[in-house]
Amino acid sequence: MRQNITEILNDFESFLIEQAPKIPSFHTHYESAIWEMMKNGGKRFRPALLFCIVNALSPQMIKNAFLPALSIECIHTYSLIHDDLPCIDNAALRRGHATLHTKYGETLALLVGDGLNTYAFWLLSQARLDSQICLKLIESLAANAGIGGMVLGQVLDCAFENTTLSLGQLKTIHLNKTAKLIATSLQCGAIIANASLELTSSLYDFGLELGVYFQLRDDIIDTCLNAEQA
Repeated sequence: MRQNITEILNDFESFLIEQAPKIPSFHTHYESAIWEMMKNGGKRFRPALLFCIVNALSPQMIKNAFLPALSIECIHTYSLIHDDLPCIDNAALRRGHATLHTKYGETLALLVGDGLNTYAFWLLSQARLDSQICLKLIESLAANAGIGGMVLGQVLDCAFENTTLSLGQLKTIHLNKTAKLIATSLQCGAIIANASLELTSSLYDFGLELGVYFQLRDDIIDTCLNAEQA
């Protein structure tokens, strides 16, 4: 039976908080810092996309989709932590809270981002899904968030920050930096729901277009609003 997406996201928010990893050590802040940015709100846009597809096509699989959605949110959050570092955007605030490097130092923030990146794939390996489905999810997220996806987009964005680019070059940056992670959220929902290859491909292509729009809108907001307002 299909659920209201708001109810699903409320359940997911509770799940996210409960899933804070326990990492015993003698470091003062590491365990709390790992999940701090995960708990600091955010739109949960990418998990919502995944849930919308599963809810539409295979609603009985919603609970099984929580770990894959959490893994995508881990990837997104690690990218934000790294974005905020002094070597990239040098941001003081994120989601209305102090960024990790301003609170704990650049080294810990960098390593927390690294930790969330790898933890995402461990979460996928633990999902209550058929092993072949898990493998497809890992393949999708790794391809779209990795060296030929989100990371490539970040590399291009940083390298050509103060350069006038063609429309095609700008779209390449947006497709990789933002759109591919949005597209893989839709794709992963389709994979979990066991959708046809044709529908899965169409959802991915739609996600790329949606992602470019999302990034353009985000750029306009960043230009027009200050950090507290955004």
